[in-house]
Amino acid sequence: MRLVMVIDHSLITRKIVKISLSRAGYDVVTFADCIQAYKRINETPPDLLLIGTEFEGMNGYEFAHLLRAHPEFANLPLLFLARRGGLVERFKARMAGGVGIVTKPLIVRELVAQVQKVLDERAEHPLADLPTTHLPSIPDNTENTQ
Repeated sequence: MRLVMVIDHSLITRKIVKISLSRAGYDVVTFADCIQAYKRINETPPDLLLIGTEFEGMNGYEFAHLLRAHPEFANLPLLFLARRGGLVERFKARMAGGVGIVTKPLIVRELVAQVQKVLDERAEHPLADLPTTHLPSIPDNTENTQ
């Protein structure tokens, strides 16, 4: 079963997401803040992370940037849970490495469809699971010979 991790400050949102995705056949774990979730992500990486955007201290976008700094999480699919789904929010989500936004109030059918789509796309492209590696730069040793 695929593991979906949910991080949101709202208990109601966490419960709705957990019940909806559990009924759709996913394992779901929920957290009220990013610090608790970060500890668990290191122990058991999820197949998908749903992150709220509003937290005290570190917001969801900042947390996503923190995750993306670690190669082992560079390709972890991220969906954001946001009150608005406008251009600015979508831009913030993309800049933080997200694949999309699920808007609140949640529409269960759309939530499940979006989660399924992201996980299906990941299954179709398994190389996306590999950590991003950067090749060392090659020194420019060219000399101007004439």
